[in-house]
This record gives sequence, structure tokens and C-alpha cells, in this order.
Amino acid sequence: MLPYQKRELKLLGDLARSICAEIHLLYVSKFQQETLRQREHKMAVLEQFYNIKVTEHFEEMDDKAEAIQKLIPQLNIDLLVLVNSRHSYLENLLYTSTIDKIGFDPKIPFLVLQNFHRL
Repeated sequence: MLPYQKRELKLLGDLARSICAEIHLLYVSKFQQETLRQREHKMAVLEQFYNIKVTEHFEEMDDKAEAIQKLIPQLNIDLLVLVNSRHSYLENLLYTSTIDKIGFDPKIPFLVLQNFHRL
């Protein structure tokens, strides 16, 4: 639901283009249908990934970390990239972030991009 900053996407796009990599976008939700806002954000993402093969995937699950771990071997993923978004104090107390779940036992190189401008 949150838009990505262009600098995050540019960094990833430049990296992928420099090594002729393919990008897999994963959408994890209990609801398959995208909202208009999600579609607009996705189009902004795809605009930054020009000249790159991009494949979209959908997993109907509750646990994002589980969905990611499931697809890594299936798609032969070599690098996992996630963007860390800020959470409220209460969210930090109640939920374990996806980055924390994966980061404790990464099976492949794991790049976490930080966006300090998100609210």
C-alpha cells in the first residue's frame, strides 16, 4: 500500500540491469484483487525497471516471510531485496517484522533498503 521512493527503485533497477538479472515481484495477501492505489504503485515500480525482465507472483498467505521462503528455491532466487518501512511503537511491540523473521536465518544474500522518509 505504501509507495516506494524512486531512489530505492533506481538502485535496484541499476543493479539488475548491470548484471542482466530478472526481477520477481511478490504480492502476498489474503486478497488477490489489487486496489487502484496498489495498481498505481505497481505501475510506478515497473516504470523504473525498464529493460529488465520482470515477473509478478501472487501468494495467498498470511505470513509474508513464509511465502518468501517458499518461493526462493522454486524460482532459483540469488538475491532477496526488501524495503524496511517504519512501524509505530505499538506495531513494533505486537508484530515481528518480515525482515526480522528472514534476517535471522538467511539462505541467500539479503539486501534491505531503508527508507527514512516513510511515515
